[in-house]
Formats: sequence, structure tokens, C-alpha cells
Amino acid sequence: MEGIAPNRIKEMRLRRGMSLSELSELTGLTRSELHKLEKGVRRIRTDHLPPLSKSLKCAPEELLNPELAEQLIGDRMRYAGTVDATKGDGPTAVADLPVFGAMESDSRFIIDEAAPQAYVQRMPHLFNVKTAFAVYMPDTSMEPRVPTGSLVYINPILPARPGDLAVIRWNNGAAKIVMLTMDKKNGLVGIQENTDEEIILEQEQGVRIQRVIGISFM
Repeated sequence: MEGIAPNRIKEMRLRRGMSLSELSELTGLTRSELHKLEKGVRRIRTDHLPPLSKSLKCAPEELLNPELAEQLIGDRMRYAGTVDATKGDGPTAVADLPVFGAMESDSRFIIDEAAPQAYVQRMPHLFNVKTAFAVYMPDTSMEPRVPTGSLVYINPILPARPGDLAVIRWNNGAAKIVMLTMDKKNGLVGIQENTDEEIILEQEQGVRIQRVIGISFM
């Protein structure tokens, strides 16, 4: 049976002489999840790519077929170096997606929509999403799934579901990047992989949950 999303994870793993258990230890992904990804039973997501490419010592594009690479991470080489720095800090024809987020503390950062930190090239899925934005991962709270310094793309109009990465935002502008899951009472919870904190989102007042749809980690 042909896989849902053909990839070269197994090929690259065997090329490195690595077992599934060894790759699991390096990436933080379970052996079962890796097996399903290799077989194409589970669709590979953008948050799988940073730990896999780092552990297998290859570019993310080498793990994917060209169509899926374009869908998940865009054509990064095509736009490299095309922003004209002489035009100032505002948006340009090739870089109009605002980057928000100033590091605060305790893995929180501040999103001030009136003061973008920079502008970057949009992913294809965000071309017509006016409210889309990006943030830089500020710390190690989600490694290896989201490495520090990764550029994280957010689509605010897509509903976030358990199993998704998401940015959660409070009314005061504070935000965190979390993995969404359900607790035993079917309440939505935000988890950071390298901290002990679990945020019960249904108890948070005025919190917005906005879905991550891509990660760039050049």
C-alpha cells in the first residue's frame, strides 16, 4: 500500500546505520511514531522536520518529495536574499508577513501587533490570510520538536485541534508555543515538552489559541 506522504526517513536512517530506537532517542519522537512515519501510515508534519533533519544530518528537503517539501516549508532557496535592505524595515513585495514576539520570561514572549520585529516571506498556505503572522521560538521549552530560533508560522483562522502545535495568547499580549492535548476530563491542555507546566486552556480567561502551520529552521 502506498504511503499517505512518501518520505525518505527510513532511507536516511539506514544510510546512517541507525536503528529506530536510536533515532527515537535523538529526536524525542516515539519508536511507534517513527515507524508510522516511515511507512507513510502517519502524515509527516512540519514539527517533525527539525528533530529528524538534525538527527539524520540532512536538509529537511532531503526527507520529502518535492511537492511535500514545497507544501510544508516553501521554496526557501527561491527567495533567499531577495529582500532589499535599502527599503527600510517595512514589508516588501517578497517579504510581507509580520514577525512578532519580544522575549519576556518563563518561556513567554510578548506579541505587539502594532510593532512587528521584522517581515519575512510567506509560506504558500498563507498567501491570502491577512491575519497570518510568524514568531521566532524564544527558548528550549519545545525542543527537539521546535528548536530555539526556529521561525514559526501561524494561521489564526484555522481551528486548532488536539495534536497540533499552537500559539496561545493572553489579553495582555503574553504568548507561548505549546502542543495541544486533551486531559482525562476531555479538557484542552497546552503542554511544553521541556517544562513541567500544563496549561488548562478552558480555565484561562480570554486566551486565544492559534494554530501553527509551518516551521522554518535554517
